[in-house]
Amino acid sequence: MKKREKVAAIHRIIDQKASNEEEFAELVKDPLWRIGNLYSCQTKDPNAPVVKFIPKLAQCLLLYEIFTNGWKRILVLKARQQGFSTLIAIFGLDYVM
Repeated sequence: MKKREKVAAIHRIIDQKASNEEEFAELVKDPLWRIGNLYSCQTKDPNAPVVKFIPKLAQCLLLYEIFTNGWKRILVLKARQQGFSTLIAIFGLDYVM
């Protein structure tokens, strides 16, 4: 599967909207949906407002491999400015909640 297709698959899940409480209850069960919809983060600028966490390209690819292909062990080597630390922190927070 190409990168574009993987990212599109992740965004199809993240972009789902609930129209009632039952649909929301179903969406909340999906960790991908929660990661893309329930978390916010602070940018590097301390004066900037808190923003909704929206996974970047590299983050979407990692999420795809974790949740679709079942990856358990992941090495992120020299990945600077890709947002992996933020993603892993959100992933860990979601896991323990």
